[in-house]
Amino acid sequence: MAAVTGASDARTLSAAGGGGRMTVISSAAQGRAVVMPSGLQAGDGRSMRLWVIHAGTFRSVGLVDGDQPLLAEDVPAGAALGMTDEPEGGSKQPTSAPVLSVDLT
Repeated sequence: MAAVTGASDARTLSAAGGGGRMTVISSAAQGRAVVMPSGLQAGDGRSMRLWVIHAGTFRSVGLVDGDQPLLAEDVPAGAALGMTDEPEGGSKQPTSAPVLSVDLT
């Protein structure tokens, strides 16, 4: 994560919604992004999941664990990062539109 946040091309973007915030520090040269959720909470029996969204497809980065940062790797140019509210334990594909999303273009 330190390599991404310290990259010469690092840029910071954020979005608010769903009762919380998502801050993203990305490096296009590395194809990686550090995602820092804040205040996002899924409902009872639900989980928040982070996705790389590109060319109409969703690839899971992982489940959100409170305010713990996540590292998204293999993030292609023109992608977005989005969080969805999923059934507990997550889903293989999103079951709803993203609660939050950040366009990295």
